[in-house]
Amino acid sequence: MGKLIEQPICYRDQRTRGDGPRFCALPAAEIFARTGIQFLSFNTLFQLYVHAQTGNLKFSERLLLIPDLINFFLTGKAVY
Repeated sequence: MGKLIEQPICYRDQRTRGDGPRFCALPAAEIFARTGIQFLSFNTLFQLYVHAQTGNLKFSERLLLIPDLINFFLTGKAVY
């Protein structure tokens, strides 16, 4: 543990533009009812979907979001 398999990616990266409606089997209202999040392309749900398409997730032990990654860099502890 402790090695990045790729550089962090900004949540507003263009990778997720328009992907939500394309892959999502649930209507936006259902996603909102279950999660409370708006149906926006930069939500973690869509980021993970697009990220999984790269194949990098199969080489991962865990996924840290940016605040958790910064904490890991500062403390050496992965808390999630």
